[in-house]
Amino acid sequence: MAKDLDPLKLSSPRIFLVRMLVFLVLCSLVVVVLYKQILVAFMANPGLNGLIISVMVIGVLLAFRQVIRLYPEVSWVNGFRLADPGLAVERPPVLLAPMAPSWATASGGWRFRRRSCAASWIRSRRGSTRRAICLVI
Repeated sequence: MAKDLDPLKLSSPRIFLVRMLVFLVLCSLVVVVLYKQILVAFMANPGLNGLIISVMVIGVLLAFRQVIRLYPEVSWVNGFRLADPGLAVERPPVLLAPMAPSWATASGGWRFRRRSCAASWIRSRRGSTRRAICLVI
């Protein structure tokens, strides 16, 4: 029997971490197989190639950090209950902070407003586009 999927629940970022790790393992295997050719090419310009590899390593670490930062945000969103408008939140979201004003109530609690955020965003963008067109013409 198939697993029941909740369409309102965000999926865990674990699968993406696994995919990233599998990709790194595959790349490491290629490096091990082509070690001698890579060493010869690296020694052609060790300074520049060292800089390129260090920037790549920093980028990979930052990508892993960003995916790991998603865990508390996903758990916050999944724990957020639409049926309980007075849900008390002990820690507001960090990455979802720009969306927080649209979910916050006047009493400091969190709730999801029933109006469409996308519709109000489209209205505001449409108005700014009209103003920009008028300025161009």
